[in-house]
Amino acid sequence: LKEQENTPKTTEVPAESTASAESESQQAQEPSQPSQPAPVAAKVPNSGEFTVSETVNVRKSANENSERIGVCYSGEKLEILMKQADGWTRVKFNGQTGYVKSDVLK
Repeated sequence: LKEQENTPKTTEVPAESTASAESESQQAQEPSQPSQPAPVAAKVPNSGEFTVSETVNVRKSANENSERIGVCYSGEKLEILMKQADGWTRVKFNGQTGYVKSDVLK
């Protein structure tokens, strides 16, 4: 009977060490995740000229269903007028004012 009692205890120890190892790996990942978007955001100015690294749709208003006034292709330039708190950036593209989703500007 004593051997059976010891068996669950030895089973519990690896489970606890596995759980603590998982939480340590999660903690190690957490600081790296928030720091990744920060450099991207830092590269996109609040105003001025910006060269896009991927194709983006330029919309008439800050809405994904809004009419598209143009497409800015990778390597082309947009003039950033203002980053908005709603996740959109107001831009000037081909002489027109439009909107681009902020998270696609990289």
